[in-house]
Amino acid sequence: GTFHGLYNCRTSLQRDGCMDVWLHCLLVVGGVCGVEEVPVAKGTMARMSPLVDVRYLQRHLHQLAVLDVSWHMPTSQRDARNEFRQQRVPKAAFFDVDGVVDRRSQLPHMLPPPSAFRAAMESLPCHRADAHYVVYDAVGVFSAPRMWWTCQVMDYPHVSVLDGGLPAYKKMGGKLDTQPQVDYDMEEHVQKAMEAQARDTGWKGVVHPRLARLEDVQNAMERNDVQYIDARSRPRFAGDVPEPRPGLRRGHVPGSINVPFEDMLQADGTYKSTQELKRVFEEAGVDMDKSIIVGCGTGVTACIVALGLEVLGHPRVAVYDGSWTEWASREDTPIVQGSA
Repeated sequence: GTFHGLYNCRTSLQRDGCMDVWLHCLLVVGGVCGVEEVPVAKGTMARMSPLVDVRYLQRHLHQLAVLDVSWHMPTSQRDARNEFRQQRVPKAAFFDVDGVVDRRSQLPHMLPPPSAFRAAMESLPCHRADAHYVVYDAVGVFSAPRMWWTCQVMDYPHVSVLDGGLPAYKKMGGKLDTQPQVDYDMEEHVQKAMEAQARDTGWKGVVHPRLARLEDVQNAMERNDVQYIDARSRPRFAGDVPEPRPGLRRGHVPGSINVPFEDMLQADGTYKSTQELKRVFEEAGVDMDKSIIVGCGTGVTACIVALGLEVLGHPRVAVYDGSWTEWASREDTPIVQGSA
């Protein structure tokens, strides 16, 4: 009936561009919810959908700023820069999510100072103050949600993840730029970020509702209104297998809930439907009325789960930036083992 039509419309729009159209649909009782084109938001008032599909990217490519934010695990023996040179979405620029980081931290991928992130973004050839950025990675959905989350924290709200990434784009017959010569300096944005951080001597760390730190996770263990979700695999959560990074203890934060990031995705590498995502969280025992902190190994795949919660409209989700690498490397943090 009308409810199912509205629900399907919401799901489609949420995955295809802009949720503001959905709000309009709610006001049309008994009307038609079909939308041919989803407008690209401009200015600071429109709310961007966190996910867009390949069709949206293809229709609006001339209006969008596109970033390849691929990053691969060191054990994969893949080189994101070389892969970008070999094939990329036309007009895309490369952003190194493992290069634009806090250079003072011993932990991997930690958020840089806002001044450093801004310097990196402003050096990109596709940068515009009012741009709608679409970010993708070469795996499908892996490092792109980390860039989406970073942008939210750094006050770049108009950012969406390409659902399914480069594999989905290629599967849909998307045109590729295969010229090996890139007409800009791919290292400049990293260098600009490093220079900016060197100048920002008074920076003491990022503070943002979407960012959780060690003490926030410690406090969550004592509270009933906050849940901690661990996005690592089930064997790692249980402590049945060694951690990829040497020297880290096995197990998980006491009281945490295991929702492996892979559970967010379909077999083709795109996000599951909203109905399926809800079922995943419900079956894991997540209370959607409580605030949520998500962690993983190093703060990358936690963002895949955080994006899933964003798709469902959860208003209070933070990512633990230090994640298990920070927690398990300390001697004063409690750890338990087992599946629950």
